[in-house]
Amino acid sequence: MRMGATMADEDEDFWRSYYTGVHGQGQEWLDYSNEMVQVQGFGLALEAAGRVVGRSALDVGCGMGRFTQLLHALGAVPVVGLELISGTVAALRQRAPEISWHAGDAGEAASYAGLTGSDLVFALEVLQYVPFAPTLRLLWQQVRPGGRLIGLIPNRACPIVAKPMARFAGRYHAVDEDEIALALGELPGLETWRLRGLRFAADQVVAPYAVTPWSSAAAIEPVPNRFQFVALRQAG
Repeated sequence: MRMGATMADEDEDFWRSYYTGVHGQGQEWLDYSNEMVQVQGFGLALEAAGRVVGRSALDVGCGMGRFTQLLHALGAVPVVGLELISGTVAALRQRAPEISWHAGDAGEAASYAGLTGSDLVFALEVLQYVPFAPTLRLLWQQVRPGGRLIGLIPNRACPIVAKPMARFAGRYHAVDEDEIALALGELPGLETWRLRGLRFAADQVVAPYAVTPWSSAAAIEPVPNRFQFVALRQAG
């Protein structure tokens, strides 16, 4: 570790270097297994969001901006994308100037300076790279009264997820349902939360994931690959 740096700084430097290379390859689905998985993940996130038209939206860890641009196309306004890789942000500003693009680390409070909050806050395939509970609290501060926080994160108990956890030892922070339930339950002004599991289906002809029903109980079977959660903030 370099002099004066924290472990969080080292992790941020690592992921910035790693994803600068990944973005340079032009692989649009990034951490998703393939394009079908990405598309279903986007669809499930939109389902969890409820009404999108006319609502403000923040996409945290937006990667190459596909979901962010989808939110704008579906009528969300204004739309903000937050991404770690500054070069990607610069390219997105040229490609889609109708969206407000910001460079920053999802796990750092300074990244949200100047943002005024959104009705819908999304954190899809990003929370595994930052401390989960502290980052969740930062995201929650961006959710306006009556708004929603929607997340998608790998399940630590899944054998498939064990592979990136081993590859990026100490830097890839998958979670379990108990951690999610505990962190969501501690959010101030919470109205309610729900959780569901996404598990690769035996038959993937139509869609890759089989999806469990929404639940407020932190016990999902069979063991899912991913968890999706939604937290609703009280209106007043």
